[in-house]
Amino acid sequence: MNCYYLLYAVLGEFEADLHHRQAAMKHFRKALELATMKSEQIFLTRKIQELNDTAANEAQAPRRQGHGF
Repeated sequence: MNCYYLLYAVLGEFEADLHHRQAAMKHFRKALELATMKSEQIFLTRKIQELNDTAANEAQAPRRQGHGF
């Protein structure tokens, strides 16, 4: 099962849905390493880039002050 890229792609999706970006990127990178078709590699590369872009946007966003209600 360790050579089945779709397992890691699905795990990456689950982690991304839970906002666990680092874990998601780890799984997507493993899937990318195992994927053999160019279209799969492009898809996985885009998923990784989306996670990187989201992290960069959140790092640049001003933090709100408040009580968290």
